[in-house]
Amino acid sequence: IHVLPRYRGTTVSRELMEAAIQWSEGEPWQDRLLSGFPAHSLCARRLLERWGFQLIDEKERGQRIPGVPSGYVVVERPRAGRTER
Repeated sequence: IHVLPRYRGTTVSRELMEAAIQWSEGEPWQDRLLSGFPAHSLCARRLLERWGFQLIDEKERGQRIPGVPSGYVVVERPRAGRTER
């Protein structure tokens, strides 16, 4: 989800997150929602943390997450009613 700068601080980011979470909750195969953002983006980090996303420690998992560019942070939000991995 990307929010253009002119829409940040408006209801757009909330509405996009609500739609993404609602979609993921309706997918039986979907057990979590992943997101990535540039490590320097404090705004993205704060937004995702407010919505229950938690950092994924790639070193702890022992693997790099495919498709994530270098310098990006990855977060996940477990689906409601599911336990964390």
